[in-house]
Amino acid sequence: MLLKYLINTKPTIILFFIVFSIVFSCIPMLHGEFNLLYPSNIISSILVFIMALIIPTFHAVGLNNLVYENNIIKKDNFILGPVFLLLTAPFLNVISAWIISFLILFFIHFLFDFYQKEHPLSQTFNASIILGVIAVYSPSIIWYFPVIIICSLIFQNISWRIIIITLIGLLTPIIFYSVFCYLTDKNMHISIDFLSFNFKEIPTTNQLLLHEIIWFSVVAIICIFSIVELF
Repeated sequence: MLLKYLINTKPTIILFFIVFSIVFSCIPMLHGEFNLLYPSNIISSILVFIMALIIPTFHAVGLNNLVYENNIIKKDNFILGPVFLLLTAPFLNVISAWIISFLILFFIHFLFDFYQKEHPLSQTFNASIILGVIAVYSPSIIWYFPVIIICSLIFQNISWRIIIITLIGLLTPIIFYSVFCYLTDKNMHISIDFLSFNFKEIPTTNQLLLHEIIWFSVVAIICIFSIVELF
């Protein structure tokens, strides 16, 4: 999917996006130490930086493909990729969040495949098993479980098989993880917090730093243009 899109895209646009991604990842190093910007207790900071450069870039291109191949936006261009990187700037060095987000991209891809299919059983299993894999590390992802059912309702292919396969796909990785923990005598840590939302006070402009003001301004401008384009 990635190679097909890149081949059909103008080389100048590809070059612009590559340069944009590299500059986007390197700008934070102008105002902070490398080890503090990309910290990790498991792998080296250099490897964190490389992953922070590669994963968001492929994520942006994959999202771009997903949107245009499904005709959500009919004008074929590379605008969505840079906008996505700008919106996710605060999470640049959080590798675990990027990996989870990249898996969710495939989850959304399988949900889109529900369209015009009477019995999307394989798509249902693939989407639910991705949630199950993520749930082993981040159990709160199970909150996405109703999205599969809602998607089936929207595309009018809901059935008892869809619900059962969704549960099977969701529980399969968790069962494998529980068996692994049992065989290796490790504690199984899967807990979901229900209704534990923390609403923080909205900061004022006097409490924000310059880069935070710039980021919020960019987000506001993107939202305004998005609403105008939508209507």
